[in-house]
Amino acid sequence: MRFPGRALALAALLGVTPAAAEVEPGLRWMTNLGDALERASAESKPILVDVWAVWCVPCKQMDETTYKDATVVAEAGQFVLVKIDADVQIPVIDRYAVEAFPTILILDGKGGEIARYTGYRRATDLSARMRSVREGYTRYLESRDADDEWMGDYLVAAGNAEGATESYRKAVKGLEGDPERRDACEQRLAAAYVEAGKHKQATVVYDRLSRSAADPALRGQALLTLVKTQVAMGRRKDAQASLDRLSREFPDLVPGAVELGVEKAP
Repeated sequence: MRFPGRALALAALLGVTPAAAEVEPGLRWMTNLGDALERASAESKPILVDVWAVWCVPCKQMDETTYKDATVVAEAGQFVLVKIDADVQIPVIDRYAVEAFPTILILDGKGGEIARYTGYRRATDLSARMRSVREGYTRYLESRDADDEWMGDYLVAAGNAEGATESYRKAVKGLEGDPERRDACEQRLAAAYVEAGKHKQATVVYDRLSRSAADPALRGQALLTLVKTQVAMGRRKDAQASLDRLSREFPDLVPGAVELGVEKAP
């Protein structure tokens, strides 16, 4: 999709809007991503980028509701805030492959993407995500290239399950000498796959854990969650087979399957 005014944006690498965006009082927004990156790097703060358009109704609704909420305003004080006009600042749109509006990007001082949220976001949801990002940001800067397991946890809390799966996969490879910790990390990997909508990958991990995890309790929980995931995918025969395994190997967990609405495969 192309936007009006593309020619106006080609002169700026990171996008400079000709005039300041119409923003709400109480929040101090910048309109130049390059300047925001410099400030975020100097102040060790994350960046919240609000990608909006003048014709976007949900964008206007967020200005009237979410961005006026006291909890969001309080969290915003620990962020560098940037408004990006989608019709003008095309290089930013292209750089981060933004396809819907509003889109909120959470970036670090190098422009790396921590998380993104598409569509209208309620204040309670956005402030909670912002708090998770803020509370772990110092360690994020320290662990960015070192602690993959922690990074996966951080990205999940920030709402970036897709990015978390990459970190968890790397962490699992480095935990071969610690089976219990590796299994626990794989369990979180599978959960992140589900949250990211990658149910097929999740079932592979849950199946493996249900057969080989060192802790019997984890094997049982993995098998129970495998049943739930297979039912959600519509894989009825596979779900029935997994449920039969659960009945044989972990009969005490069968009531949990009933609570999930999978007492038997439909």
